[in-house]
Amino acid sequence: MTNISTANSGASAEKPLAGGVALITGGGRGIGKAIAQRLAKLGAAVSICGRSRETAHEHRARLAGVGVRVHAQTADVNQAWRYCRAGGIHGEGAGAITILVNNAASAASVPSTRRARRSGNRVLNTNLKSVFLVSRAVALR
Repeated sequence: MTNISTANSGASAEKPLAGGVALITGGGRGIGKAIAQRLAKLGAAVSICGRSRETAHEHRARLAGVGVRVHAQTADVNQAWRYCRAGGIHGEGAGAITILVNNAASAASVPSTRRARRSGNRVLNTNLKSVFLVSRAVALR
Protein backbone atom coordinates (compact mmCIF):
# COMPACT_ATOMS: atom_id res chain seq x y z
CA MET A 1 0.00 0.00 0.00
CA THR A 2 1.34 3.41 -0.92
CA ASN A 3 1.86 5.98 1.84
CA ILE A 4 -0.55 8.87 1.37
CA SER A 5 1.48 11.13 3.65
CA THR A 6 4.85 11.09 5.33
CA ALA A 7 3.43 11.67 8.83
CA ASN A 8 4.13 8.09 9.87
CA SER A 9 7.07 7.36 7.60
CA GLY A 10 9.28 6.51 10.60
CA ALA A 11 6.73 4.10 12.08
CA SER A 12 7.26 0.38 12.12
CA ALA A 13 4.63 -2.16 11.08
CA GLU A 14 4.29 -3.04 14.77
CA LYS A 15 3.75 0.59 15.88
CA PRO A 16 2.30 2.33 12.81
CA LEU A 17 1.32 5.46 14.78
CA ALA A 18 4.76 5.97 16.34
CA GLY A 19 5.53 9.68 16.30
CA GLY A 20 1.84 10.58 16.30
CA VAL A 21 0.17 12.50 19.12
CA ALA A 22 -3.47 11.81 19.96
CA LEU A 23 -5.87 13.93 21.99
CA ILE A 24 -8.96 12.07 23.18
CA THR A 25 -11.74 14.03 24.86
CA GLY A 26 -13.73 11.85 27.22
CA GLY A 27 -10.76 9.48 27.21
CA GLY A 28 -10.98 8.36 30.82
CA ARG A 29 -13.74 5.81 30.49
CA GLY A 30 -15.97 3.89 28.09
CA ILE A 31 -15.34 4.17 24.37
CA GLY A 32 -12.78 6.96 24.87
CA LYS A 33 -10.76 4.75 27.20
CA ALA A 34 -10.76 1.92 24.65
CA ILE A 35 -9.72 4.31 21.87
CA ALA A 36 -6.87 5.68 24.01
CA GLN A 37 -5.66 2.15 24.76
CA ARG A 38 -5.69 1.18 21.10
CA LEU A 39 -3.91 4.34 19.94
CA ALA A 40 -1.23 3.85 22.61
CA LYS A 41 -0.71 0.21 21.55
CA LEU A 42 -0.30 1.44 17.98
CA GLY A 43 2.48 3.76 19.19
CA ALA A 44 0.85 7.20 19.45
CA ALA A 45 1.53 9.47 22.40
CA VAL A 46 -1.82 9.93 24.13
CA SER A 47 -3.41 12.88 25.91
CA ILE A 48 -6.64 12.17 27.78
CA CYS A 49 -9.02 14.98 28.61
CA GLY A 50 -11.90 14.17 30.98
CA ARG A 51 -14.01 15.50 33.85
CA SER A 52 -12.98 12.93 36.47
CA ARG A 53 -9.48 13.49 37.84
CA GLU A 54 -9.33 10.06 39.45
CA THR A 55 -10.49 8.22 36.33
CA ALA A 56 -8.18 10.11 33.96
CA HIS A 57 -5.10 9.72 36.15
CA GLU A 58 -5.85 6.07 36.90
CA HIS A 59 -6.14 5.38 33.17
CA ARG A 60 -2.94 7.36 32.56
CA ALA A 61 -1.05 5.11 34.98
CA ARG A 62 -2.29 2.00 33.14
CA LEU A 63 -1.36 3.38 29.74
CA ALA A 64 2.13 4.37 30.88
CA GLY A 65 3.04 0.67 30.84
CA VAL A 66 2.56 0.55 27.07
CA GLY A 67 5.74 2.55 26.56
CA VAL A 68 4.37 5.76 25.04
CA ARG A 69 4.09 9.25 26.43
CA VAL A 70 0.76 9.67 28.22
CA HIS A 71 -0.77 12.86 29.60
CA ALA A 72 -4.03 13.27 31.51
CA GLN A 73 -5.84 16.56 31.98
CA THR A 74 -8.92 17.11 34.08
CA ALA A 75 -11.25 19.43 32.21
CA ASP A 76 -14.85 19.82 31.22
CA VAL A 77 -14.94 19.31 27.45
CA ASN A 78 -16.76 22.62 27.14
CA GLN A 79 -13.54 24.24 28.37
CA ALA A 80 -11.18 21.78 26.63
CA TRP A 81 -10.35 24.26 23.89
CA ARG A 82 -8.54 26.31 26.56
CA TYR A 83 -6.47 23.25 27.39
CA CYS A 84 -5.60 22.76 23.71
CA ARG A 85 -4.76 26.42 23.31
CA ALA A 86 -2.57 26.44 26.42
CA GLY A 87 -0.50 23.62 24.99
CA GLY A 88 -2.10 20.45 26.31
CA ILE A 89 0.20 17.57 25.56
CA HIS A 90 2.49 20.03 23.76
CA GLY A 91 3.69 21.09 27.20
CA GLU A 92 4.83 17.51 27.68
CA GLY A 93 7.18 17.82 24.71
CA ALA A 94 5.29 15.32 22.52
CA GLY A 95 4.82 17.56 19.51
CA ALA A 96 1.79 18.70 17.54
CA ILE A 97 -1.50 16.85 17.84
CA THR A 98 -1.88 14.64 14.75
CA ILE A 99 -4.93 12.63 15.88
CA LEU A 100 -8.01 14.17 17.45
CA VAL A 101 -10.85 12.08 18.85
CA ASN A 102 -13.78 14.23 19.94
CA ASN A 103 -15.37 11.50 22.04
CA ALA A 104 -16.88 13.32 25.02
CA ALA A 105 -20.67 13.32 25.05
CA SER A 106 -23.59 14.17 27.26
CA ALA A 107 -27.15 12.88 27.36
CA ALA A 108 -30.22 14.32 28.98
CA SER A 109 -32.01 12.10 31.48
CA VAL A 110 -35.47 13.46 30.62
CA PRO A 111 -37.39 13.57 27.32
CA SER A 112 -36.72 16.66 25.22
CA THR A 113 -40.32 17.83 25.68
CA ARG A 114 -39.68 18.23 29.43
CA ARG A 115 -36.03 19.21 29.26
CA ALA A 116 -35.07 22.47 30.89
CA ARG A 117 -33.29 24.99 28.69
CA ARG A 118 -30.11 24.69 30.79
CA SER A 119 -30.03 20.90 30.38
CA GLY A 120 -30.58 21.21 26.64
CA ASN A 121 -27.80 23.77 26.35
CA ARG A 122 -25.43 21.46 28.25
CA VAL A 123 -26.15 18.63 25.80
CA LEU A 124 -25.70 20.88 22.74
CA ASN A 125 -22.55 22.47 24.13
CA THR A 126 -20.98 19.10 24.93
CA ASN A 127 -22.05 17.16 21.86
CA LEU A 128 -21.81 19.87 19.21
CA LYS A 129 -20.17 23.14 20.22
CA SER A 130 -17.20 21.56 22.03
CA VAL A 131 -16.39 19.46 18.95
CA PHE A 132 -16.08 22.65 16.92
CA LEU A 133 -14.08 24.51 19.59
CA VAL A 134 -11.62 21.70 20.29
CA SER A 135 -11.16 20.95 16.57
CA ARG A 136 -10.54 24.63 15.88
CA ALA A 137 -8.05 24.94 18.75
CA VAL A 138 -6.10 21.93 17.52
CA ALA A 139 -6.17 23.10 13.90
CA LEU A 140 -4.93 26.59 14.80
CA ARG A 141 -2.18 25.29 17.10
